[in-house]
Amino acid sequence: MPKKIAGVSEDELLEWIRSSIRDRKNILSHGYQGHTYIYDRNGQRLVIKAAMGWGLGKLIRRRMLYHEYRV
Repeated sequence: MPKKIAGVSEDELLEWIRSSIRDRKNILSHGYQGHTYIYDRNGQRLVIKAAMGWGLGKLIRRRMLYHEYRV
């Protein structure tokens, strides 16, 4: 059975995130950690944060976002 996140299939959500990052769309805001995206389809609204950058910088930002998520 496909995994769902807040009622949205994980595959659909991952594809939406990839296309939003690639096309630089659905951006709600941005900061030093990365961009915040708004998913709004079929009455479902989600806020998704994605780390920006490459290499060590991106790894550090991902850890910061993970810590923020845990808090």
